[in-house]
Amino acid sequence: MTRTAKLLLVPLFALQVAFFSFVALHRFIDGDEGFYLLASRLVLLHKRPYLDFFYTQAPLLPYVYALWMKCTAVSWTSGKLFSALLTALLGTLLYEHVYQQTRNWLAGLSAVVIFASSTLIFAFFPVVKTFSLAGLLLFAAYVVVSRLSATSPRWLMVASGVLLGLSIDTRSYLLLITPVFL
Repeated sequence: MTRTAKLLLVPLFALQVAFFSFVALHRFIDGDEGFYLLASRLVLLHKRPYLDFFYTQAPLLPYVYALWMKCTAVSWTSGKLFSALLTALLGTLLYEHVYQQTRNWLAGLSAVVIFASSTLIFAFFPVVKTFSLAGLLLFAAYVVVSRLSATSPRWLMVASGVLLGLSIDTRSYLLLITPVFL
């Protein structure tokens, strides 16, 4: 990475965190957010999904959000800010990946602007739902797979599989994408 591209990483991440946090805190509350936050709080109280309470999704999300809330605060705002942080991480990973593919920091910056201005992103990702976590894990798995070569160490393939598995553990229907990675 060039010096300019590296220098853009931190401000780009900070701007995305600010933008997605603003979106998360100023949009209407989604109907499912309370369900996911309640599940996370129950996990924080040592309850188990499916056994101790009804949960309709794959089990990773309440554990990740419970860990976040244990480190910060058990609140609606904390959960929304965590979703905004995950979305900003995804945007920063997108910038880095586009830069690696094109060797042009302007292309990476353009990709992030398109990402952040997409209605599908700012309407669904900075919300306490499965989208931001599953999207981040799935895209991270793709980035690792796209950089594999014949001389790559085996642990990179394992890391990609773990990331794909974690994304499936967040959103079950992502299991259908597994043949693409194989």
